[in-house]
Amino acid sequence: MNGKSKGPVLEYPCRWTYKVVGKDREELSAALREIFKNRSCDASLSNVSSRGTYLCMNVETTVFSDEDRRALFALLSRHPVVKIVL
Repeated sequence: MNGKSKGPVLEYPCRWTYKVVGKDREELSAALREIFKNRSCDASLSNVSSRGTYLCMNVETTVFSDEDRRALFALLSRHPVVKIVL
């Protein structure tokens, strides 16, 4: 942390992991392929709710700037099959 901002101080490029929550694994995987079509990412199942209603995937990719990291977050957040992004 630095004194000017409330976020972490990152050195770019760096690996970044998003936690992405959705209801259907196939739909979520298709959304990730659509969003990350021009860059590589590693997606893995992280957790499934006790009733199987929701699932969480870890999506790791290389981000090249703060703007790039935030833009990917926005793309994930706006996709209709994505319920939550952390």
